[in-house]
Amino acid sequence: MKKCINNKIFIVLISICAIVNVSGRAQSKKEMIIKLNINSDDHSNRDYYVYFTSIAYNDNIRNNEFNKVKLKKNKRGNYTARLISMRQPGYVSIVDKSPENNLAVVLPMSFIELGDSIEIMSKNTKYDSLIFAGKGAGKFTAKYQSDVEGSKDTTSNSMVKLSHYLSLLNNYKHQMSPYEYEVLKTDAISDYGEQMEKFNTEILEAIDRNEPVAKDYLYNTTSLENAMSTNTLTISKNFPNYKLLKLRNDYKFRYKTVSDTALYWHSIKLIKNTAIREKIITSLFVNWSFKMPNESIILEDALKELKNINYVNRLKAFNARNVGSYAYDFNLPDKNGKFVDAASFKGKVLFIDFWYTGCTNCASFYANEVSKIEEHYKNDSSIVFVTVSIDKSRDKWLRSLKSMLYTSASAINLYTDGQASDHEIIKHYQITAYPQPILIDKTGKIYNFNSSLLRHYNTAIQLIDNLIKQ
Repeated sequence: MKKCINNKIFIVLISICAIVNVSGRAQSKKEMIIKLNINSDDHSNRDYYVYFTSIAYNDNIRNNEFNKVKLKKNKRGNYTARLISMRQPGYVSIVDKSPENNLAVVLPMSFIELGDSIEIMSKNTKYDSLIFAGKGAGKFTAKYQSDVEGSKDTTSNSMVKLSHYLSLLNNYKHQMSPYEYEVLKTDAISDYGEQMEKFNTEILEAIDRNEPVAKDYLYNTTSLENAMSTNTLTISKNFPNYKLLKLRNDYKFRYKTVSDTALYWHSIKLIKNTAIREKIITSLFVNWSFKMPNESIILEDALKELKNINYVNRLKAFNARNVGSYAYDFNLPDKNGKFVDAASFKGKVLFIDFWYTGCTNCASFYANEVSKIEEHYKNDSSIVFVTVSIDKSRDKWLRSLKSMLYTSASAINLYTDGQASDHEIIKHYQITAYPQPILIDKTGKIYNFNSSLLRHYNTAIQLIDNLIKQ
């Protein structure tokens, strides 16, 4: 043990099993518990969280709904947490949300099953070298080592890289159940398939611009889906984005246009497998709502398509973003600690931009679009520009304000008071991607939520001009 402390080795223990509670009554065999202990000579208090979801729409923690438990530090300096009533397999992740780290990933989203008992060891708080042991550790080791080795592959051909990755994964096949192996394989194929479809998107866009690009460069990813086990498609965290991109590109290739989600919405509805179709429909909103200028119309149709109550409830939350809905009645602090509420802007057009420090797209959006929009209306008192940062650290937020990379001094700059993305305003609007602009009318109702029209100077001022005249 002394050797471990001297080398600053952090030991993380996750165990998932049926338990006996204090009264002695055994829990349901379907119920599970997660315990996470971190032993180290690091005496600082860290904000560690365990996340679990049985329905993953992608591999981004921000974009998924998790059961989340904060780890509590005991007298011995170890961190522990319990998460009860996990009744089905899913994905687990561990993050360090300490102010200095904001959202450092200790364990990336990893597939986990009932009965797993995993011990994870890390040599440092960079969490860049993990070792796994215990029941179910095989799939964790397989994914982690394959990811590490795969990241070293410098081959430019995606099909070759995929073949290499699957070969690495196959080396650990004997340490996993058949189902675990198929889930990891589906995740891997979907991940590489998504990369190929992103390349296809670039080629198709180049063709639109009449650039001399050969269609022969397009990847045909149809065979990839045939290599995936059907019973893993609804649980895979990577399959939805791959499928959405493929449907979009296939439609664009066939009809030469796909400027509007509604154009290929019909293709999504034609997916024959009900469970897969419902997962993809829900994923369209969770992952791609920022690309949908007519979200309200499609949302209404989507809710008619869904039967699974989990997906229905997930989509109903998006109603808060509908045009004509009353905007969230926020009350947030400014840089001086004074709280500013939404009611104070009644009678004004409100342009709100959500961002966070380190978001390159947020900085680009401000520099190329928002700053120009602000300049255009600098002498117009009928519109107010507000920014909301989800930075957990107030000091980091204040430094970013001074940098002028994300906003200006003329805007009313607010932040989520250290609650980051856990603040109710973020949950209310189902914000998972940044930047996120919203345009609110003089009566406090949503006029435009994050459409492409609001993300470009020329179209944004048209929207704002129309709203000011009303």
